[in-house]
Amino acid sequence: MSLIRKLPGILDRAEEQYIRMMAENMPVHAETMMKAEGREGGTFLLGDNAVILADGLITGNFSDKFDLIYCDPPFFTEGDKGARIPVKSDVLPDIKEIRLRAYHDRWKNGMDDYLEQLALRLKLMKDALKDTGVICVHLDWHASHAVKLFMDEIFGPKNFINEIIWMYKSGGAAKRHLSRKHDSILVYSKTSDYKFHPGREKSYNRGFKPYRFKGVKEYKDDIGWYTLVNQKDVWQIDMVGRSSAERLNYATQKPEALLDRIIELTTDEGDLCGDFYCGSGTLAASAERLGRRFVCADVSGLAAANALKRPLQAGYGFDVRVSGPMPDIGSCRVTAHREGVYVSLDSFEADGAAVPLRYIEKVERLRDKDPFALLDYWCAGRRSEDGVFVIIKPVFRDKRGELPLTETVMEECDAVMAVDIFGRVSVCSLR
Repeated sequence: MSLIRKLPGILDRAEEQYIRMMAENMPVHAETMMKAEGREGGTFLLGDNAVILADGLITGNFSDKFDLIYCDPPFFTEGDKGARIPVKSDVLPDIKEIRLRAYHDRWKNGMDDYLEQLALRLKLMKDALKDTGVICVHLDWHASHAVKLFMDEIFGPKNFINEIIWMYKSGGAAKRHLSRKHDSILVYSKTSDYKFHPGREKSYNRGFKPYRFKGVKEYKDDIGWYTLVNQKDVWQIDMVGRSSAERLNYATQKPEALLDRIIELTTDEGDLCGDFYCGSGTLAASAERLGRRFVCADVSGLAAANALKRPLQAGYGFDVRVSGPMPDIGSCRVTAHREGVYVSLDSFEADGAAVPLRYIEKVERLRDKDPFALLDYWCAGRRSEDGVFVIIKPVFRDKRGELPLTETVMEECDAVMAVDIFGRVSVCSLR
């Protein structure tokens, strides 16, 4: 049966799941795992985003609370998305990187399953939006045509605002079709009373020469003469380059410039932004820098480990909560000791979760010969009375790829948290 004939049944099954989840009325306790103190930031939630959303709606924590939801789901590529993790080892210099599976984008029943699970989550996200809120669903050519039909059904065709075309440069060229170098961002509101702040952009005159029209203000830059017009729905923004300072080596990482523009278009300072497929945490980084609050969620431990890097480096506060079972977190093993105000790591062990077969031998060699090369970053901190790890001092690799194993920290530290390149986490008491 063709997809178009299946659409009503797919939507009906998503509706049944939605009703069942909301009727169960069994909130899932989100246990706080760690926190970092600092200027106001937000919350990272680990778990199935459908469970997280339903729980937030049932408890009232999410109902009609979000000013913006940015939704960047898998694109229905029917493949696996990976992450390239650089490895710096003086012991085994021939090992330059490890490639990991970041997440699966394969579906047992193809597009049927993909659309059903996404429609369920879109219905939950709609309930989480304020009446003045906006949702932006980021897709590409694989499924945007089908998802737009579901967006019309869930949000209403009258609440469609824009289809933003994000143009970018990237490697690769095709011989049997034109190179596909854009994504689509479907923008919908919950009601007709939504926030929207379109900015102004340059529109170059024909021939880059002045028009000299009466009442039209013109400007000139290195390219030529231009006027300022309301922002258009085609955005040309560079992807995150290999040498970019914001690059975290996580699959499908989006540039902060793109999220900056989305946030400024749809929110005001102090507003609440949500991202329930947060990946490397670009929305959180942009929201915090622009003075917005955020709630971000992902089911992947690798995603969470990467998403925390920017707030740790920028020094803004956050807490991390685990909602429901988390089979993807796992753990590494670390031991550490303190001498006065100095903390040192003594040993480190990491397994090779989610490593493709061709890299297992490299991981095993590193684990046996140079286990510290599998350590991504670590944090000195303390355990609170309720067992939450409170981060005081993060330690990252420097630009040469070295990892300092001793760092001056406050004497109140009594524990260390280590994170390996697979997103595995371990907390140990200081000896």
